[in-house]
Amino acid sequence: MLKVFFRIVSAGIIAMAALCGFVYLYGYSGVHITNKTGSTDYTWEPYQRMSTMTEGFAWIRMDQNGFNNHYGDISDPIDILLMGSSHMEAVQLDETENLGYLLNEKLPDMHTYNIGISGHTIYNCVRNMAAASMEFSPREYVLLETSDAVLDEDTMLEVIGNSYDRIPSYDSGLIYLVQKHLPFVKSFYNSIAEWAGCDPLLSDDSSQADGTENGSGPTERYLSVLGDFMKKAAADAGAKLVIFYHPSHSIDADGNLVDNTDLAYKNAFAGACEDNGIIFIDLTERFEELYEKERVMAHGFINTSPGYGHLNKYGHRAAAEVISDVLGGGVNNGAE
Repeated sequence: MLKVFFRIVSAGIIAMAALCGFVYLYGYSGVHITNKTGSTDYTWEPYQRMSTMTEGFAWIRMDQNGFNNHYGDISDPIDILLMGSSHMEAVQLDETENLGYLLNEKLPDMHTYNIGISGHTIYNCVRNMAAASMEFSPREYVLLETSDAVLDEDTMLEVIGNSYDRIPSYDSGLIYLVQKHLPFVKSFYNSIAEWAGCDPLLSDDSSQADGTENGSGPTERYLSVLGDFMKKAAADAGAKLVIFYHPSHSIDADGNLVDNTDLAYKNAFAGACEDNGIIFIDLTERFEELYEKERVMAHGFINTSPGYGHLNKYGHRAAAEVISDVLGGGVNNGAE
């Protein structure tokens, strides 16, 4: 009986070790911890390594603050503070292919620091903007990413009223230890939860939509709330606020690129930015040019559906070209 028991235990240990090794190589996100400064809801552990082979192929390491920065001395004064979701966290790409790195290449006289992180939609970022500005003191711009120009009224009101919930972190206790030392458990749990139609407890995904479309266009109440939301964002930025919008596209049966943006809502979004002195950069035209000239889409990877998911290296490159032209040209107000 003892021999059988030890064989079972040994087999279990070997199996767990093999699973951990596979997850570290194939898809390891590590552990996120509560950000006590409030500039983001959470950060990754300092110098944490990540791997991605499920969407793109990348093996990267976070900086000493738990963010994805691979350019120069992060202690240098910050000129451009980049905020956003997992599109800006960019764990699907090599560290030299994301927007933060490319902006440092294209604007060498301005230091860009990236605090984009999974799950942080425009709501999280605006709620955290004052704390982020206080911590990092950007000298020129706060650059905010959004993949949706249609926002939700109730959620905007929660942000304005400081009642919008933070993303929780399991940075102590048993769940923390399991995530850190047995990473396959997190992957297994989230796969089961997704299959069962539940919200994954330990998920770091940020693919949820930012808003809803009602098909009737923005109402007066929506426009009023949107204006107040943008007013708060501009006031809390502490520097010139720049919001750039990267739309999703699909391809029709004839191979044409289809813009999925609701034009009325996008115009309302751009108008609210202009009314509050925010620079609005719309990447739609550049993404369409990318497809027409190079036959590549700004979203999606070789191991995903075309146009689906996060910004790829072509999307980051196109965004860097447009944004560097605007910021390098010294634009101080208006919309693009």
